[in-house]
Amino acid sequence: MCLNPRLIKNKSRYHKRDLWNSYMLDTTSQYIYVNCGVCPQCVRNKQNYLMQRLILESVDNHIYFFTLTYDNTHLPHFSFPDLDIEFDFVDYKDFQRTFDRLRKQDNFLPTKYLIVSEYGGKKHRPHLHGFFLVPKSALKSRTAVLNYEKVLFDLLKQHWSVNVGTRKCPKFEPLFTYAFDQRTGKRNYDLHYVDPFKSKNGEADVGFYVSKYVLKFDEYVDNFSKLIYARFQNSDYPEDVMYSVLKLFKPFIHYSHGFGLSPSSIQYLRTNIDKYKDLYPYPIFVNPLSGKTFPLSPYLFNKVGSLQDRIHFYMNTPAYAKGVDFDTNMRYQEDDKALQNKISKFSRQNRFLSEKY
Repeated sequence: MCLNPRLIKNKSRYHKRDLWNSYMLDTTSQYIYVNCGVCPQCVRNKQNYLMQRLILESVDNHIYFFTLTYDNTHLPHFSFPDLDIEFDFVDYKDFQRTFDRLRKQDNFLPTKYLIVSEYGGKKHRPHLHGFFLVPKSALKSRTAVLNYEKVLFDLLKQHWSVNVGTRKCPKFEPLFTYAFDQRTGKRNYDLHYVDPFKSKNGEADVGFYVSKYVLKFDEYVDNFSKLIYARFQNSDYPEDVMYSVLKLFKPFIHYSHGFGLSPSSIQYLRTNIDKYKDLYPYPIFVNPLSGKTFPLSPYLFNKVGSLQDRIHFYMNTPAYAKGVDFDTNMRYQEDDKALQNKISKFSRQNRFLSEKY
């Protein structure tokens, strides 16, 4: 549960409802509470939802985890002298251009990726964590998987660079100088294979990496974001400038299109919804590696769940028991036309839903 829920205007009210966004939502209350998205509990939920999608991808793909850093010369820096704001950050375009160059290499096998920027714990130096996904059909033996680790290690290290020349006459400079301390074992660049069945503190290795490196709650980010907000609020600059600065500073997450939604993943999720929907009042995710259960990611449920599923879980919500009016005449799927015809005349009548379903 969110530790700092925010009270906002309800855009789904009858007199001013946003039709494309009011499906199965409260259409009566003038104000509603929503999750803040930044407290430790919200960040933990994001980790959980992201871990689900990565674990689903691990069924059909081999996973390689990597860390990328900048040297002092190439570290992106932002400065806003008028408000005394300055910070270092990770430029997503650096990775985007690196990945475009890697795709042109004959021995580059990854088809999907997930990357997250982060600030260090002590000096708050920005860096990048990510996962490369290689189809299991391309690497069929464990020997091939481990051998390709060295190939991918050298490829990414070579191409993590920036073009300081022109498009016609490119000239690339490395964005970092590789360093490895044999005494401490620390390095400023790393890439290695992640075994999804290897245990770490009772959790699958994939979940361990997501929880340790990806989307952690960062007190520095939280405090500095509040500082930026406060200084802009006391200035004459418009809000869109403030949001642009915040967007540049805050850690980002990017992943390939359809991440976590392979055909086998969709079938697996669909099977679990049908199997457990009468045992839980909400859709759940069953970890195929460990068998543990978690609340299903809303993104995955929106992609896989049908209208019948939504109505089933809606009728188990406390709001329905209290008689809160919900909109049920929104965004039907093509395979739900029969059910759509049944309830279209009673789109806002809870009595109809309770009697028929």
